[in-house]
Amino acid sequence: MRALHHKARKWHSRLGTIASGGLLSLGIAACEKPPVQPPKATAHVRVRAFVEAGPVRAMVLTPGALFVAMQEGIDRIDLTSGARQHMASPLGLPGSEVYAMAYDGKELVWIASDQGISRLSLATLSFEKLPSPPEIFQVGMLSTSVLAPAPADGLWLGTAAGLFLLSATGQWSQTAISTQVTGLVQDAQGTLWIGTTEGLVSVGEDRVALELGTDAGCGFARISALSPHGPDTVLVLGENAEGRSLLALARQQACTSFAAPNESRWRAIASGAGESYLLSDEQIERIDTDVSAGTGSLLRALSDKAQVADLLHLQPMSVKPPADPLAFVAGQGELFIATADLGVMRASGSGEQSWLRSGELAAGARTLSVACAQEADCYIALGDHRLWHWRGTNFVNEGSGEISHFVTRLADGRLLLIRQAGSSGAPMAELFLLADGQWQGIAGLAL
Repeated sequence: MRALHHKARKWHSRLGTIASGGLLSLGIAACEKPPVQPPKATAHVRVRAFVEAGPVRAMVLTPGALFVAMQEGIDRIDLTSGARQHMASPLGLPGSEVYAMAYDGKELVWIASDQGISRLSLATLSFEKLPSPPEIFQVGMLSTSVLAPAPADGLWLGTAAGLFLLSATGQWSQTAISTQVTGLVQDAQGTLWIGTTEGLVSVGEDRVALELGTDAGCGFARISALSPHGPDTVLVLGENAEGRSLLALARQQACTSFAAPNESRWRAIASGAGESYLLSDEQIERIDTDVSAGTGSLLRALSDKAQVADLLHLQPMSVKPPADPLAFVAGQGELFIATADLGVMRASGSGEQSWLRSGELAAGARTLSVACAQEADCYIALGDHRLWHWRGTNFVNEGSGEISHFVTRLADGRLLLIRQAGSSGAPMAELFLLADGQWQGIAGLAL
């Protein structure tokens, strides 16, 4: 919204300059005949405003569809048609704020929200709320949680209080991991890899947790993400004690670590369809242990005793990443990068890219009126069922079937809304005033 105001001021300044120049030319014309000038090309300016439900909290990719957790609810985007379906509390989603999601690779999407843990059936698009976690666990901890599918249709849940296991029958159990969990991956060999704020932990079939430090080639002080890389290898992204970005290949209770060159900062990793990718501020690179493939940069392992690979090949892609990415997933030959206010960028391996957005703010509007109670509390009426509410960080459509014709701010600072019932044949439009965040009808007054 501030960006729109800034652009408006900028164009106003330009129009003022043009108008001043026009008056000056008229003054000169009164004294002498100006020379004939060839016609100049006219620039056409098109402004398009898109509305998103807020910053993207999480994404999961399933066959044919991308699920995007916004500030309120989840959007299911059909990757073939582009059709978008919003799923929120009225449609059965437990809670409104979704913090994390995970796909089990079969038919379920696990969800952590402000109301606890639930799962979504891809076959029926219905939600099921799971039992509450143990007493030591609090729902507020889910705001920084990470999820990963567990054996026998269960769920691994990593939180600030440590690691928990939820069985398919809804039984909770607490593990020995009590450090804040930042990443989870269970590889095809059954090893559970756990990233924490203190380093990397692996749990094998013997259920013994091993902390993997510098002796194992894992020199992480903090881990930010884990991602599978083949059946028995995991990519680990994090920082060392000096704050330098590290990337490691972890396998069989050991790591081979690589450092970011020239103080570059690696932001995220993602894997899918047999490929792995590394996201930085400047570029996206494909990760390959085959150093003979293509062009790109080579990273040498920090240790001479590398146990997985001595060299790592980073192949740059022709896609420039958006600023400040919030989530990064890959699969089916495509990459998806989520942002705070631009939607989700979709890119192919060949460099083609597009944006998945909720839609244009005022597409198909019959009228346009705007009124603000304060800077972060504005309403936009479009002459149809949409009544957009700007809340400082995001737009929310508060229309509910009625036709919102016009909104304005009165002299006393109150907001007035003219609204007609959903039936197009209704002869009267009712008046509403905003009071304590609610539109309240004015008794006895109608148009």
